[in-house]
Amino acid sequence: MSIFNNIIGEENIIKESSKMMDVAKLMNDEAKVIFKNESGSHQKIKEYEELGDTYVLSLLESITSGSISPNLLDDFVKYIDKEDDILDFTSNLVQEFLMYKPIEPEAQQLILKSLNNFSELNEKAIYLLKNMQSTDNRKNLKELHTEIKKVEREGDNIKDRMFKSAYDLNLSYKTFYHIIQLAHYADDILDSFEDASDLLITIVFSLLS
Repeated sequence: MSIFNNIIGEENIIKESSKMMDVAKLMNDEAKVIFKNESGSHQKIKEYEELGDTYVLSLLESITSGSISPNLLDDFVKYIDKEDDILDFTSNLVQEFLMYKPIEPEAQQLILKSLNNFSELNEKAIYLLKNMQSTDNRKNLKELHTEIKKVEREGDNIKDRMFKSAYDLNLSYKTFYHIIQLAHYADDILDSFEDASDLLITIVFSLLS
């Protein structure tokens, strides 16, 4: 039995928003291949990003068409924007990775190890948020939300290690800047997962209050 009872419009939008996580999974899988091969094309990532944009427009149209409670409209819009940010930052991360390859072996090792770790965390976050979007259990919703926050904190630790290594290693300025940018984009992805989960749990518990 659904925890939403007769709240049809809002429930449908939340469940439809899971399509964004399907796109995020496609993008993350493609990113992992690019990181592993240390090369590739940004084209497929852009195509997935554009697919996500079509879902965003459709979701926003549903949100603003009067199918949800007016007092939740702003939170719903912010929630969809955060899902969109996940795709945008993933695209930015891959683009930055492909833009420059450091000549320093230690920098290459740092980047590949860190991005592979971030990709694994993204996979966890996608799974958790997608389950938040479909669960019919309040306790499970809270637990999934807590797990996403744990994943985000793990990402913070990786980002901090990247920053420290970038400062400690004797790197060219271009390589140093490249590592910092990668760390920021990767961290932004996980921040967006956390923000989306925060908004989603706020929306759901507002509906149930």
